[in-house]
Amino acid sequence: VDGFEDEDGCPDRGIVEWGDTGLTIFRKIEFETDSARIDRGSYEIVDAIAAALNGNTEVRLVEVQGHADERGSDDYNLALTRDRAAAVMEALVQRGVDRSRMRSEGYGEFCPLDTRSIPEAWQLNRRVEVKLIATGNGPTGVEVSCPRARREMR
Repeated sequence: VDGFEDEDGCPDRGIVEWGDTGLTIFRKIEFETDSARIDRGSYEIVDAIAAALNGNTEVRLVEVQGHADERGSDDYNLALTRDRAAAVMEALVQRGVDRSRMRSEGYGEFCPLDTRSIPEAWQLNRRVEVKLIATGNGPTGVEVSCPRARREMR
């Protein structure tokens, strides 16, 4: 984190930051309601993710993940989160990130951060994550899904 020139791979604090398992995204990527269309207000976040990936060529593979809250059917949530993850990946490609360094997946509501059934939990569980799968040193061993997703998505 260096506070200037987002294209240098050192994103400004408050947007994204590299961690052991991938990028921590401090602001939420928003989408139009019931859609995979990224809200214009979230372009700055996508720009920061692209800068972090473009500036760190040792990152060989990330998984762009979509997650939902518990409302809606399993099928609907899986389809929406897959579409949203794919939309973020495509936006990253448009910003110069090599497609071969990414994959996308939607996990529906199967991997909640907060299991409560309240609006605050729903807001937290609707998210996009970027997991670090491999670097120049090989696979990272980062767990990309959760036990329930592995069971339900077979």
